[in-house]
Amino acid sequence: AAFVLVSAVVYGLLVKEPALVQKMHQKSLEMGIREDEVEKDDSPEAGGKERVADRSMRLSIAMLLAATFFYYMSYNAMTTNISRYADIFYGMAGGSYAIINIVTIVGALASYVPLANLSLKVGRKKVALASSVVMVSCPLVLWLVPGFSPVLYLVFLLMGVSLGGVDMCVYTMILECCSSNSVGRYSGYYYTVSMAAQVITPILSGVVMDVNPAMLFAYITGMGVLMGLSVAGAKHGDAILIDEVVRREEAAEAE
Repeated sequence: AAFVLVSAVVYGLLVKEPALVQKMHQKSLEMGIREDEVEKDDSPEAGGKERVADRSMRLSIAMLLAATFFYYMSYNAMTTNISRYADIFYGMAGGSYAIINIVTIVGALASYVPLANLSLKVGRKKVALASSVVMVSCPLVLWLVPGFSPVLYLVFLLMGVSLGGVDMCVYTMILECCSSNSVGRYSGYYYTVSMAAQVITPILSGVVMDVNPAMLFAYITGMGVLMGLSVAGAKHGDAILIDEVVRREEAAEAE
């Protein structure tokens, strides 16, 4: 509670929202995006509740929401059961299994900025797909190699990196498919499916642990495969690549 309170105070003192909005407008102009060309509706009636009209765009959003669902079905199965699994197969008694969670989180935190920059160069979808492959490969290795070795920390680190890549790219792809008048609706859908997965997967993965603990990472792998297929099915939501950003800035300067 104290940490949250301190964070709120720091946020309130240091984040100058009006100044940041003005800076955003200036950066938009540098990219050749005029304010009067931006779709906006600040009326209470809008409220971000409109539906996306384009059928192809809606399909992409549905696939990205499915990817979000299976992402949390996969990831939370590990966080829920890693203590039991590590005790049975790795001989990690007490709280020593926490090192696995720490390594995974460090991998995720370290990956956000580099992968965000990479997504501007090659596209969000490619980063999300590559991260999905890693996110499937890591639990597959952990399933096929049930015994513990320090090398597995590298696997958990890579799994954390892939978690960061998928999480960052999928949500921003959803936002890219929305306008200012529909972003509220689909952000709500995003959090609904993510929370639903976090309720369902502890139950299903718990059943797996009760029936056959050795199949936990097979379950995680399967959910990861479904996540990757969902990402592959999305046809919209990619980033504006950095080369295009530079081209727009140069064109704006020329004008």
